[in-house]
Amino acid sequence: LACLLLLGRAAIGRLLRLAVLSKCTANGGVGRGNGTCMWSKARSDRGGASIHDMLYASAFAASIDRQYCGACDAASVGTILLQAQQARLDRVRLLAATGLQTVLPSDCPPVTECYTPSRVYRHDKYLRRPTWLSTVRSIAQRHVATHRRHSSTRSAQQHRIVVHIRRGDVNPHSHPERYLPNSYYLEHIQKYRRNTSEVIIFSEAVSHERFDAFLSLGYDLRLDTLTQEVWQHAIDCDVFIMSMSSFSYVPATLSRATVVVYHPFWHAPLDGWVVASPQPKPPPHAPAPHPPAPHPPPDRAFSAKKKRPA
Repeated sequence: LACLLLLGRAAIGRLLRLAVLSKCTANGGVGRGNGTCMWSKARSDRGGASIHDMLYASAFAASIDRQYCGACDAASVGTILLQAQQARLDRVRLLAATGLQTVLPSDCPPVTECYTPSRVYRHDKYLRRPTWLSTVRSIAQRHVATHRRHSSTRSAQQHRIVVHIRRGDVNPHSHPERYLPNSYYLEHIQKYRRNTSEVIIFSEAVSHERFDAFLSLGYDLRLDTLTQEVWQHAIDCDVFIMSMSSFSYVPATLSRATVVVYHPFWHAPLDGWVVASPQPKPPPHAPAPHPPAPHPPPDRAFSAKKKRPA
C-alpha cells in the first residue's frame, strides 16, 4: 500500500510538471521561435550586472536550442520597488545604447514555474559559444558604429584606447579584492599606446587615488559620465582595458577591440583576451580614500551629466 501511495504521488507530481511545461510552451514557445521559450528573473542591482545575467541566459538558451524570451521584472519578496525600477531604467538605457533590445527582451512567463534558475545558466562556458557570440557582437558593433558615425568627430582610422576604472564604492578598504591601482592602468595604456592614440579614461569622481597622472599625460579623463556613453566607447575602440566588474565585462564581450586587457576575477576571460598578471593586494592599513577629485581645467572638460558606472 505504501509503495502504491509513493507511486501515486510520483505520478501526480509528474503530471503537474507536465501541465506547467505545457503552459510554458502554449503561452510562450509556439509562435515565438523554432523552440520553446526560456525566461529568467531580472536582477534588481546595477545595469551592468543585470545585462550580464541576461547574456548568460541568452547564451544558455541558444545552447539548448531555445529562444530567450526575456527577463521578468516581477519583484521578489524583500526587493525594494524603487531599486527594481531604477535597475529597469538602467537596463533599458544600456540595451538601447547597444541595440540588443530584441536579443535581450524584458518579458515574463505565463506562470512562475517557467523561470530557469540562474544556477543553471550562469556559466562562463556558454558565453564562449562561437555562433551566439558572433551574433550579439555583430548586432552591438553595427549599432554603435552607426550611432557614432553621426555623433563622433574623430577619424574612423584613429587608434583609440578606452579604459574603465572602477572607483566610487570600490577602494582598498571596502573592496580590496576588486581594487586595481592607477599604476596598473597606466602600465597597460603605455604598453598599447601609439604616438597618435586617443586615450579615454572613464571613472568616478569619488576615488581613493587622484587622477593627476592621467591628466599630466594628456589623456581624456571623463568622470561620472552617462553609462551608455561608456559602453559605446568601450564597444567601438581598438584597445579596451577593463576593471574587475560586470560593467566592464559586458562591453568587453561585445567590443570590436583587437586587444581586451582583463585582470583575473570571478568571471573567466573570453578566448583571445589578454590576461594581465594579478596585482598584489593592497596593504591592510592603506590610507583613507581621497574626497572627490577636482574637475580638470576647462580645456579638458568632460561631461557633467552624472551616472555612475557599475
